[in-house]
Amino acid sequence: MSMMGNQATTHLEEIDLFRRCTPAQRRRARALGTIVDVGPGTTLVREGDQAAEFFVVLDGEATVSVRSAPVGTVEAGQFFGEIGLLDRAARRASVTAHTPMALLVFNRIEFLALVETAPSVSIQIVRSRAAKRRVEPSALDGTDDAQAPIVTAASAQPEPAVA
Repeated sequence: MSMMGNQATTHLEEIDLFRRCTPAQRRRARALGTIVDVGPGTTLVREGDQAAEFFVVLDGEATVSVRSAPVGTVEAGQFFGEIGLLDRAARRASVTAHTPMALLVFNRIEFLALVETAPSVSIQIVRSRAAKRRVEPSALDGTDDAQAPIVTAASAQPEPAVA
């Protein structure tokens, strides 16, 4: 899925997060968020910073790192940043653009409006988080996963990282 900038507006139905939304809900999601294009090397979120935004990757790829060590990637169709907006905690990882990227970005208020407007988005976020939790070692050994790196994928495929 290659879509930079405004081309992304008509392609939200191709992203699992928005696939079950009605056309009106997708239009509302697009109206709530802001499409941002960034170049390689751009830091999207920094480990330790207060969470302020939710990101949906429309195009491109980013590297996720914890304590400066790469632990995974996020790519087109995936999202990150929801946990920090919900629990108001500091970012647990840094995310840096590896390629040129197009992102649909929501601040906290926009994110909350999105999940209220499109309940299927909330369900997809929870499903993705649950799928990730199933494969995390902490889910098996009883430790607190608040310290475990987490990146959620709209496709509910586990990823080895977080923001």
